[in-house]
Amino acid sequence: MILENEIKIIQHLSKNIISNFLQIGIKLKKIRDEESFRSEYSTFTEFLEKEEFTFSKQFVYRLFQIVEDRELKVKAPLLGITKTIELLYVTERETRNELMEKTIKEDLTHKELRTKIKKLKVEHSPILNTESERMFKLQREANNLVSEFKRLKEQYLIWKEKSKEFDLKKEREELSLCFALKEDLK
Repeated sequence: MILENEIKIIQHLSKNIISNFLQIGIKLKKIRDEESFRSEYSTFTEFLEKEEFTFSKQFVYRLFQIVEDRELKVKAPLLGITKTIELLYVTERETRNELMEKTIKEDLTHKELRTKIKKLKVEHSPILNTESERMFKLQREANNLVSEFKRLKEQYLIWKEKSKEFDLKKEREELSLCFALKEDLK
């Protein structure tokens, strides 16, 4: 019943995703983290696919990144969805926070923000070894590994369910019959 209510709320919020993206991310993250989808679905991916939300799985994981980043989460309502997602590409937190403040203060467009981010990447590409950047990259890699682990765990559970349907004893009997027929034909 709780999951059903959450789904209805998410579907309602999805009608205006531009202004409700943060709430959608928070609700979906809660469903995933608490595994409340398990009452009806074996995996979170299956939950997303079967409920036919108006957004992709990749978008959902971007929302999770926003919700998990305190600064982005706080400023997201002021930035809007496209600018907030664009800022996810800035790995250095200090630089991201500066860009976030500048975007809000100067009311930069999405295109202007993207141009600044591209320019920063070109300017700072030789200096990628700052301690904070290495830590952020390691954290991002750890998050990716956790996500990959969850995905593989979901796949494992799906295969485990499918393997229950597979009757190994019956398959062996059929193979034995095939070999017996083959021997008889010789």
